Amino acid sequence: MARRSLDALGCGLAALMACSGVASAGSARDYLNAPIDTWLTFYNFGYSTLVTAEDGMDVTSSVTSNVLSQSIVVTRTMDFWGRTGGLSVILPYRYLNANSEAFRASNQGISDIAFL
Repeated sequence: MARRSLDALGCGLAALMACSGVASAGSARDYLNAPIDTWLTFYNFGYSTLVTAEDGMDVTSSVTSNVLSQSIVVTRTMDFWGRTGGLSVILPYRYLNANSEAFRASNQGISDIAFL
């Protein structure tokens, strides 16, 4: 019985290794086929709210926090020696707010700008 399980495991690993080149993804070219010499702009938005419940051990009351997250991505596609490539600038903005009976805090502004 153990021999059959070991054989089945070996066959499964061999099949996975034989098909490893079939499903290789991860580059922008795999999921974005954009025309050369174009500008692309994306806007992303997310909002989250969380209430931390009291558990009897806390010295403060429950904490309510809100996070507003936005970003703008500007991409320029180009021809690099016969291959499609691009440059992107990512400009994120965050608004954070947390409060309870004991304190209140908030912060907002541009987060880390990224180049891709």
